[in-house]
Amino acid sequence: MTTKRRGAAFLAVAAASALVLAACGGDDADETPADDDGGAAEEQPDPDTGEGPSDVEVVYAAEQEFTNYANNTSEGNLLANTHVLNQVKGGFWNYGPDGLVVPDEEFGTYDLVSDDPQTIEFNINPDAVWSDGEPIDCDDFLLGWAAQSGYYEHPTETTADGEPATLFSTAGTTGYADWVKPDCEPGDKTITVEYETVNASWVLYTAVDMPAHVVAREGGMASGDELIEAIRNDDIDALLPAAEFYNTGFVMSPGELLPEEIIPSSGRYKLTDWQAGQSITMEYNENYWGTPPAARTIIFRFLDANQQAQALQNQEIDIMDPQPSTDLVNQLEGMAGVEVHVDESFTYEHVDFNLRGDHYFNDPNLRRSFGLCLPRQLMVENLIHPQNPDAEVLNARLTYSFQPDYDFQIDGNGWEDFAEQDIDESRRLLEEADMVGTEVRIVYTEANPRRVDQVALIRDACNQAGWDVVDAGSADPFGVEIPDGNFDVAMYAWIGSGYVAGTASTFMTPSSCTPEGTGNNSQCYSSEVVDDLYRELLQEVDVDAQRELVKQIETQLWADLPTIPLFTHPYLLAWAEDVEGITPNPTQQGVTSTKHEWNRAL
Repeated sequence: MTTKRRGAAFLAVAAASALVLAACGGDDADETPADDDGGAAEEQPDPDTGEGPSDVEVVYAAEQEFTNYANNTSEGNLLANTHVLNQVKGGFWNYGPDGLVVPDEEFGTYDLVSDDPQTIEFNINPDAVWSDGEPIDCDDFLLGWAAQSGYYEHPTETTADGEPATLFSTAGTTGYADWVKPDCEPGDKTITVEYETVNASWVLYTAVDMPAHVVAREGGMASGDELIEAIRNDDIDALLPAAEFYNTGFVMSPGELLPEEIIPSSGRYKLTDWQAGQSITMEYNENYWGTPPAARTIIFRFLDANQQAQALQNQEIDIMDPQPSTDLVNQLEGMAGVEVHVDESFTYEHVDFNLRGDHYFNDPNLRRSFGLCLPRQLMVENLIHPQNPDAEVLNARLTYSFQPDYDFQIDGNGWEDFAEQDIDESRRLLEEADMVGTEVRIVYTEANPRRVDQVALIRDACNQAGWDVVDAGSADPFGVEIPDGNFDVAMYAWIGSGYVAGTASTFMTPSSCTPEGTGNNSQCYSSEVVDDLYRELLQEVDVDAQRELVKQIETQLWADLPTIPLFTHPYLLAWAEDVEGITPNPTQQGVTSTKHEWNRAL
């Protein structure tokens, strides 16, 4: 059986902190304002039913290995980590299938209690504890803010520009940087936050993420209370060891699972076993205070995309959501006992130019030359139309092509200059700069067959214009080449949601052009115009005004050309029909956001 969903509507600027790198690469987007309670909530199950989970396993196929428990750091911000940690680390909300916030009121509630000044009251569930029994409270909240706000500067480390580096590594500071420094007492479960300026995206910034008592202990402190005091007093000397552990202490090599005393769970599952290159297992967290998950055990089995369909047919896995191809969709639809869901996704493919230092792509005419030879239409026709005949070239970065506001956003925004491939003009610009024959290394995840084809199409086209395109596929581009700026062009995907404010961390000026400083802005793009427009967008609550600001940002991005969108990814999900509770989710959280509902029909 095959199903398909229609695209979501244009929403307001409530956005997540940052896009997430998909296995192919990710940031967030904009839409209509959320209600004061954080958006339309799904009905929550009654907690404490007394019933435990079913004693069954459900197996999900994952393409990439897990790497980092701290998935909001610059290094840990990978889709593979998000999928593992969904329902392992709890929080106030998740993304629903339409890209909107779905509150998790078993974790806690939060509400807008004042418009002037904009004030949010957070109430963590009184029974909420980490899986080691430590309460989730004030110290966890303050650590989340300290780590994700960029508030603290490193005492000795500097950026490439000579500016102080941030003390804590973060994928983005959007939202948290606008908070008035919060405060609370040890053990507090109710915390009030005030914004320095109005933030239309307040619904997405909820702070609690990592176990503060662990960070404090491993940083040489006696307890989380001591961490609270260090944050209160801006005691950098005391915070430095804790920050160093936060930045690096949760990183793991394949198969080397840290003990629970380091990685306690705040969700319905906890990580219990990891076999390098094979699987990672999560089991029911018996200290979870709310409704137990449906299945006791979830296993992620690591499989290349080209192995997953056979594994599903052999009943070695239960759920798979790889990037689709025509052959794969046809193969799955021909299988007995398999449900197939095909849709559009909140994921888009793009190419980024390296704008660091004295790289030749700092010349806007060279970026224009490469943009004019890109075979964007041919990529869509050859590689995407077989799965989605209605697919089209994507001409925006902040709005998806299936959203109703897309036509308004692209009308006159500058994409028209690149609507047609122009080899002659591309060559003319290259000759004018005396750069004919310049090598362009395109870095991407080499295990992705479609990207191999994309590079081949780009090479055939752009070499005609005088470029020398080199396939620089890498086994780990997000671990090495891209953070270090070791690329000329990077090709991957951003996966987000129905909100646009999260794209701020991708296009606003980074703190530095270093692996720690760029966050999501791996190309190291900087524009005062774009920075100012985003600052205004993040504070604007009027939807019509938001739309105009988004369009102005998009127009400036086409003028500067730090990155070029290619197409929106199709979304494919397939699962064994004896598995229940599967909710397709084409956002950055994916189908694993509701893994606690997965179960096996008995």
